[in-house]
Amino acid sequence: MGNRVCALLDEYYPGMCASVFGYCGTNKPCKTHPAHNLYVSYCYHVSSDWISCQNHCLSGEECDPSSRYTNAIAAKELEGWAQIMDPSMLQIWMYPSNCGIYTYNAPLFRNALKDCRYLASLGVSQLFIDSQWIDDGLINEELTMYLYLHFAWDCDVTEEEELAMIREWCRLVYGEDAGDLLYEVDMLAEQAGDRVGCWSSLGSCADFDHEFISEYADQIWEYCDKALALAEDAECEAMIEKFVTGFRYMALLSRYDDMYAGGTDAEREFITAKYREVWDAFKKYNLPTHGGIDRGKWVYLPKSSDFDPDVHPHKWIEDYGDDDWIEK
Repeated sequence: MGNRVCALLDEYYPGMCASVFGYCGTNKPCKTHPAHNLYVSYCYHVSSDWISCQNHCLSGEECDPSSRYTNAIAAKELEGWAQIMDPSMLQIWMYPSNCGIYTYNAPLFRNALKDCRYLASLGVSQLFIDSQWIDDGLINEELTMYLYLHFAWDCDVTEEEELAMIREWCRLVYGEDAGDLLYEVDMLAEQAGDRVGCWSSLGSCADFDHEFISEYADQIWEYCDKALALAEDAECEAMIEKFVTGFRYMALLSRYDDMYAGGTDAEREFITAKYREVWDAFKKYNLPTHGGIDRGKWVYLPKSSDFDPDVHPHKWIEDYGDDDWIEK
């Protein structure tokens, strides 16, 4: 169909191009070669029978091919398209995104360099990042977007240079001293994600090693507190407070049962204070805990619930009924 449209364009509007999607059922390469003026917009992460892994490179080499979350299938399809058409006419459309799970700072930014190197190796020259979930520093989407945009133009850098760019970004956004601390917290989150293999952040907040986060929860809380104390001005303080809220939430998920449900009075008092800080921050900034596919609606803290440390924090983003959805 796309080729027939392009033939008409060649006849009546020479130089004009058309585009078709490789997305949700049309991912597999066609048997016929696309016309010279037909773009194929191939979408990673979403298909009719698989979801791409967001913990590993788009090449799929690091993925478990038997997992539902794997890039191996998508990479095979993409390479098939590159073999039957000019790869510069391939448009890669992807979602390196938390997709509205604002309570989970998914460490997606470390894929940017590897992904851009892989796409460049195939000859792909067009990359579209769908990351419309950015919310002023609460999650890592701004950092992820920055790195993909940079490496799309220049991916001839070392891993050391990549890490230096990430640290520099944290220092520019959150202040030099606070940025160094938040960089370390981000690296802990990345390790927690790497330890659980293939996963997708499209609709989940549990894709990290809870035991690992629990082990480092005290350090995460300490660094977050110090970063807030080092805020250079009120605007920076607000950015930091929104950013650390997600990491405090991650630590709560991993430590809650041990330190509250089965802990000493002192531990229960400590976890209650942390729970209160996170709850208050979500209330203070009216931060959504979950965004749906319908971007006009967001889930906030349940309207019917008051602060209660006996309610597991994970319930914030589970089991919402229609009454808990409000217009943005």
